[in-house]
Amino acid sequence: METFYSRYIRHIILSDIGLVGQDILGKSKVLCIGAGGLGSPALMYLAATGVGSIGIVDFDVVNLSNLNRQVIFSYDDIGKNKAICAKNYIVKLNNSIDVSVYDYKLSYSNCFDLFKDYDVILDCTDNLESKFLINDFSIKLNIPLVHGSVFGLEGYVAVFLKGFSCYRCLYRDVNSLECINHGIIGPVTGIIGSLQALISIVLLLRRKNKDFSCDLFFSLFLFDFKFFKFRSLNVKSLYKCNFCL
Repeated sequence: METFYSRYIRHIILSDIGLVGQDILGKSKVLCIGAGGLGSPALMYLAATGVGSIGIVDFDVVNLSNLNRQVIFSYDDIGKNKAICAKNYIVKLNNSIDVSVYDYKLSYSNCFDLFKDYDVILDCTDNLESKFLINDFSIKLNIPLVHGSVFGLEGYVAVFLKGFSCYRCLYRDVNSLECINHGIIGPVTGIIGSLQALISIVLLLRRKNKDFSCDLFFSLFLFDFKFFKFRSLNVKSLYKCNFCL
């Protein structure tokens, strides 16, 4: 108890968390899909905050071009599986948490069993097909999905949930999007990934107390870091989707 209190004292003294809230986080489960630019900061902060069970999904391996933004990896990790390397990093950061590794590709045949036991899911992928797949199973299972995307000096975050909004409210299907490999600067992924972690923590605390904020599930938060502009959009105003109803 003394070690627990010392580690999380900065959380516990917050009236919005306290001992009860920290205990809730310790009993929560978060699945992070993608351990790259967005997943790296998200995983670091989820682990440091004391989320008790964290799942990491990534079948890719670390390469040199990842190191400008995927700060959870080092030069020595090149050629190794990202999910395994990410686990090794965050358990050193917090050895009191449980971390599960899923070093395989998502598919319609494995999503249900993979998702069903988690409280919140983070979409930290950069693959359009994966984003629709993650969205569809999160909605079907009624699990909050914290979505993040980055491109150049811009990024956005949104929270999707059945009955409120989903990724298909933004885009009808994968064929409606053009896949372009954008350049990216590291701090942009750091900011968006950190926001995903923060939103997940807020959701966990609210979910256990059944205190949802409806505005959060309807909003798309956009960040333009080139001109330091921020705006929010109502997701449902973009396209009237029936999938998440």
